[in-house]
Amino acid sequence: MDRRVLRAGARVAGLLAVLGTLSCADGASTGTVAAGDPRGIPTTCVVAVPFEVSPQIEVPEETPDQLATYLVEALDGAGLRVVAPEQTGVFAAAAVPGRGRELTQRLAFAADREFGCNVIALGRVDRFRERSGGASGSMQPASVAFDLDFYDAPGGRAVFRGRFDETQKALTENVLRARRYPGGGLRWLSANEFARWGVAEVVRGAPLHPRD
Repeated sequence: MDRRVLRAGARVAGLLAVLGTLSCADGASTGTVAAGDPRGIPTTCVVAVPFEVSPQIEVPEETPDQLATYLVEALDGAGLRVVAPEQTGVFAAAAVPGRGRELTQRLAFAADREFGCNVIALGRVDRFRERSGGASGSMQPASVAFDLDFYDAPGGRAVFRGRFDETQKALTENVLRARRYPGGGLRWLSANEFARWGVAEVVRGAPLHPRD
């Protein structure tokens, strides 16, 4: 991680105050740019919020923050400045079931005011199934599904909606797809490895670029 990743610990108290006082199928990764938006969003920086977990599933306690870490890695790899996961912990209220429009707008306002970011990223994981067995052999491969949406700040308007929904394929099932996985499809990935790759796939399709 390089210096594009922002370390804004001194702003945490102010951000909490802002949030407290505001009133207002199995397949590849896919993405949709919101209507009317050009395919290219000049981005000052991105605030990555811990993933929301669907109330219908159970995941390890660390999973929401881990997915946010993967998101930061992918954004940083794309040359974008991003608020680090340990700083977005102040957005913990977002990582609960039922996150709605009002909270999204609050987060977008706070991201702009406290961090100077014009984009926030909100994710929701719907499936996080670990493989059974090991990397060399698995009776049940890892399977992961999540939404990853990007909103402008401070307005909170959706600018890109991404989706990853996939169960790892064997080389014999889909050789072209399997060869894109980490390891070239020659080993079975853990759910974390698969999710990390999926996040990178979605970010790769998002129309964000560093603002000059």
